[in-house]
Amino acid sequence: MAILAGLVLAACGGDDGEDAEDATGDNGAESETENGMADDDAADSDDTADEPDDGAGAGSDVDLSEVLLTADDLPDEAEVGPQSAVDMTMVTSMERLVEVQSEEASVEPSECENASSSPLARDDVESAGVVAEVEEEELVWKELRGAVYANATADDVDQVAEFIEQCGEYTLNLPEGGEATAGSAEVTMVVSETDAPEVDAEEVIAFEKAEEGEIGQSLEIVFMIDQGYGVVLAADSDSTAFDMDELSQKALERLRSALA
Repeated sequence: MAILAGLVLAACGGDDGEDAEDATGDNGAESETENGMADDDAADSDDTADEPDDGAGAGSDVDLSEVLLTADDLPDEAEVGPQSAVDMTMVTSMERLVEVQSEEASVEPSECENASSSPLARDDVESAGVVAEVEEEELVWKELRGAVYANATADDVDQVAEFIEQCGEYTLNLPEGGEATAGSAEVTMVVSETDAPEVDAEEVIAFEKAEEGEIGQSLEIVFMIDQGYGVVLAADSDSTAFDMDELSQKALERLRSALA
């Protein structure tokens, strides 16, 4: 399993990272076969394997689960299921990483250890999430994660941009023998802004988060803000099944349809 997968699985962060729980259920390219916590509503739902957890509530005017991508939007061979949206916070944040990994772990530069960049990790955020996997080659699975949250603002995109600038490269130092490191004590991650999908969302930003090394894997992440809602998509950068431009457009259309 890739180191990157363990990192995404291992931690979450944000404005109030101390209250955000690590719940990563990454399966695909990042140690991608372990699901983390899912919302209670999702666990109680027997309706479908392609319906994400229920995100309806006081903070949203719509049922957030109706806004997420479904099996109809994805490749026929995709396996689709619910996930806790907070599982995606590690995609953009380092906060609490050290605490979650190990008391002996550290991040350099130290400022990145407490980088607060994931709007999904706020205490008051109401969100819903979905995960999809495709076996692109024999025993080689690629993954897409999606989330939607209420009360989003343009500041959220600024927050992500600040993270990219502040932590364009950071090193995670872990004790020898840690499961997430597969025996390696040092992992360098590179974060860089990329061309955003050509969608007419009010705000959009895209970036890549890559693990350095010959076998290092990377994620492509898209944040979109529209009409007070945030949409986040993350997929393995080398996936041939998940077209982020197309899926970003579909996700935006789903949001606007739900709000119409």
